[in-house]
Amino acid sequence: MTGIDPTHSPAMRDLLIKIAASRMALKESRKTLDQVREAFAELARQVRPLGDPGITEAGEALATALNDKRRAPFQKFTDGLVRQARQHPPGAVERARLMGLVDLTNNIMLKALEARQYELRALERLGTLTREAEALYALERNQGGGVH
Repeated sequence: MTGIDPTHSPAMRDLLIKIAASRMALKESRKTLDQVREAFAELARQVRPLGDPGITEAGEALATALNDKRRAPFQKFTDGLVRQARQHPPGAVERARLMGLVDLTNNIMLKALEARQYELRALERLGTLTREAEALYALERNQGGGVH
């Protein structure tokens, strides 16, 4: 069952098309998660000049953490940036830049969470469709083939 051929029943062809679409969705979500990882790595590089090892460490942890293990480094990273920003007077350029990094980090994290949810839904759908295709294949084989 690696492709669609003329001997597949219409029901099997429909399932195979849905499986292919789910695989494409899974591939797209993983591509987005890779982009998120790259964005976090860029943020980690941007904060290195601040000289705060806690922020730098949290930024690197964000860039390398597994998708479901980003919450603690995210909180430590954003808290550190806010702490650094508060050391500057309101309206200062550096304070605005640091708060901009906090906002950017929040947006990237939101994108990561959405991509992860999309990935999990695609995996679940792919598993369900694969089981349906296997069951249909077994049924059709027992009945003597696909197109009748």
